[in-house]
Amino acid sequence: MTELFIEPEVLQPADRSTLENAAECPRQARFIELGAVLNTSFAMASGQGCHDAFSAAISDYVDSRGQASFDDTKQLLLQELAKARPDVQPDVIKGAERSAYAFARYLHDLHWENIRCWDGGRGEHSSQFAVDMEEFGLRVTSELDMLHDSESPEVLTEVDFKSGFALWRHGDVRSSFQFQLHALLVAEKFHTIKALEVRVWNTRLNSLTYPVLFKLDSESLYSIKYRVRNAAKAYFDTRGKEPNDCEPWPLVEKCAACPAAHLCDAARAPEGAPEQWVDKIVMLEAQASALSKLAAKRVKETGRDIVTERGNHFGTDRPKRKSSPKFEAYQLKTKSEEAAEID
Repeated sequence: MTELFIEPEVLQPADRSTLENAAECPRQARFIELGAVLNTSFAMASGQGCHDAFSAAISDYVDSRGQASFDDTKQLLLQELAKARPDVQPDVIKGAERSAYAFARYLHDLHWENIRCWDGGRGEHSSQFAVDMEEFGLRVTSELDMLHDSESPEVLTEVDFKSGFALWRHGDVRSSFQFQLHALLVAEKFHTIKALEVRVWNTRLNSLTYPVLFKLDSESLYSIKYRVRNAAKAYFDTRGKEPNDCEPWPLVEKCAACPAAHLCDAARAPEGAPEQWVDKIVMLEAQASALSKLAAKRVKETGRDIVTERGNHFGTDRPKRKSSPKFEAYQLKTKSEEAAEID
């Protein structure tokens, strides 16, 4: 069998979110890639505003060769948060303002030359790293928020900013597709580095995790390479296909949150074993949930319930059900008792 090989210059870029979607469910990934569903949320837009502010503050500190003062860095970060687009600006500010002082302190405790790269960095300071997977014609890429030297010349430290409500912990970092991929990319970029330590900054709460160490030797990266490779293969297998021709990977938790659940025809899986029935139940429930959300949005927009030709209704105007009389023991107050309460 002839092995597929594609010259590096024609490799297709595939960013981390694309591969992560494919690793979650190839069919969902294809719906998203083709633009069949909106995959941008309020939280994502708010998070981007926070990341842009941190990027601007880091750039200013390094460009000034460390001459920017502590107050300058803190104020610049707050100013950049305030410049976020108006629909998400209040949440952008809430998502990072509590960390402004601590972040400025953290940054100024680093020598500016020890900051290797960051999100938005230019030239040698770009944190957009890549690893080629020629067998799938892909160049897998991801951008790190900030990468700097540690106290060991063989260890680099990554700091990733998370402005959402989820609190990241050590186990989350260790098992994350994002950070496992970053370990692989750092190993590809810096051949003399022996380990990457990752810290997540929960900026909404101003909580910085302790470092999680990823060793970068071939044995430690073995399972990570296969995970990333399998995600690349899952994405590669969807190219050129219609979404419903791509393999679905249904799970209750995933389907309930899938933006394309209402478009997925996996609910029409063939009858067969009980395991297939369960997959069908999961898909149907996910589709019903997604359609209910869309219908609820339309009711809010129009201010009236949706009524079908068959007489089915959806909305908030359902007639109240009359409750049956309640049988109970009770006493009636005398007129004199009622008058005494009034006085």
